[in-house]
Amino acid sequence: MSQQKEDFIAACENTLHFIGGVPAAIVPDNLKAAVTKSSRYEPTLNETFEDFADHYGTTILPARAYRPRDKALVEGVKIIYTKVYAPLNKHIYHSLSELNTAIRQALEVHNSQLLKGRNYSRKLQFEEIERQTLAAAGIALPVQKHFYARVIKNGHVNLGPDKHYYSVPYRFIGKRVKLLYSRTIVEIYSNYERIALHPREKNPMVIRPTKNTWPVPTASKATGRQICSSIGRPPSTRMSGYISFRYWSVNNTPNRLTSPAWEYLALQKAGTTG
Repeated sequence: MSQQKEDFIAACENTLHFIGGVPAAIVPDNLKAAVTKSSRYEPTLNETFEDFADHYGTTILPARAYRPRDKALVEGVKIIYTKVYAPLNKHIYHSLSELNTAIRQALEVHNSQLLKGRNYSRKLQFEEIERQTLAAAGIALPVQKHFYARVIKNGHVNLGPDKHYYSVPYRFIGKRVKLLYSRTIVEIYSNYERIALHPREKNPMVIRPTKNTWPVPTASKATGRQICSSIGRPPSTRMSGYISFRYWSVNNTPNRLTSPAWEYLALQKAGTTG
């Protein structure tokens, strides 16, 4: 999670669905994901965030710079540190979902506690007074971006913003494809046909394979020499070894695809290898 536009909008969207409705107005801070140009009178909103507000039928009223009273009381993070973070810090969690479950439980306990000097809690006040003012949240807004790239010879395409590689079927090698990506998934299209679907990863320079993307030829070296002759290459032992090379290891992890092996795939696609 970060303060990037897609993560910020996803956090706002999760909040609306958590409280079960949409308020008449949302008052964000002047971070770049929400406001591209701050102003006391007419701030310029981020275009995607403005689309988000239009989709849910709400108004965005950014807090004025150097006016802390414009912000909600929830801006004081001291409460969250003492009531949620401190108890969780005493335990060890082995997955993000496990941590999120613990946070939700601690938040529920905090919201159910009676306010000091009063006979009601935050949750009771919300249910009796504020919930009836909310509009229906409706369906989630899919926030997607697009990126064009060419499939390289090892059957992968690079999503430039993340510098992460995703595999596609080998028949699309050399073709220009379109990547539609959201915060969680990456879809790859060629001529309006979806050819691959991956969960989005942001680790740079990492290849994400898909099982069964590549065939698994089991050609012997003798067959390799025959293929070399058919494509006009000298039938050397090294070249035959490349041709007979298995493209997938025991763990279904793609190995480095060499130029002769790529030619073998082209021959296999044309049906000339038998």
